[in-house]
Amino acid sequence: MFRTVVSQSQLTEILSQQNQRSSYQWQDQAMLYQFLLEIVENRTPAEVLLEFKRLFIDYESSSTNLVAIQELSKLIYTNNQEEFLHALKRACYILINNWETARNHSAIQELAKLLSETHESQTIASPNTDSSPHIHWLKNFLNSQDYNELKLFIASKYDSSPTTQNAHWSTRYNSYLLAPQYTDNSNPVEQREAARVLAQELKDKFKFELAM
Repeated sequence: MFRTVVSQSQLTEILSQQNQRSSYQWQDQAMLYQFLLEIVENRTPAEVLLEFKRLFIDYESSSTNLVAIQELSKLIYTNNQEEFLHALKRACYILINNWETARNHSAIQELAKLLSETHESQTIASPNTDSSPHIHWLKNFLNSQDYNELKLFIASKYDSSPTTQNAHWSTRYNSYLLAPQYTDNSNPVEQREAARVLAQELKDKFKFELAM
């Protein structure tokens, strides 16, 4: 059996190419995330949700999202579903974290409503075979564990239903369900930090309720 021996110079070139690809990919994502940060910090929640919908759901350009949609298009044209789904998930948590900082909880609930309505839409439920790849990827996201984790996070923190004994124990249970979100390093940093903070809040709330 023969083994291919890679010289040091060849190895260096391979690593350089990999680093370049990773760098380009990171830069593409950075421009997309920078766009989201700029609009969530400077525009109304309604405008932000409209831009989010244009990017990830409708996949249509506007006068303000040209750079962002060009970078998203690169993921679609290269058939990079994994990075598209990661970008979509991270986009959700970027918006959530910034609205949480601003105590704009209603905007977070509107984001959850938008995703839920999209999940139930006929376009997503039964996409045509000639639909854009992003439609099929969006459907995959809305049927994924990542989306379930997002719903758990939002429900755990922003559910305004009256507190009952069952909800009391659910508070403790949800804090444990959130643990995989902040211990999984493959999750976006925004998701890990948000889940870690919320899990601690739920634990503290449970301890307080026990002491009452």
